[in-house]
Amino acid sequence: MKNHSGNELKLQEINALEDQITALRTEQADIQKQIKELLFTEDIKAGITFETDIFTLQQSKLRIDTEIQFAQARIGRLKISL
Repeated sequence: MKNHSGNELKLQEINALEDQITALRTEQADIQKQIKELLFTEDIKAGITFETDIFTLQQSKLRIDTEIQFAQARIGRLKISL
């Protein structure tokens, strides 16, 4: 019985991680859209640049990439142990 309940907990954690990945991918797509908008809005000749904003958004995107990778790895470990 204990093993069965342990597997249920693992399945719940897998589902939670998958939900987290979905939310992170949505956030990632929003960030990518913001980056594109800033790049298209820039006018270097007129002195309108958003390098700091773009850099910050790119860092956020990379952070999200890492969080997704960790969640996927955790899911893989949990699936192996089922």
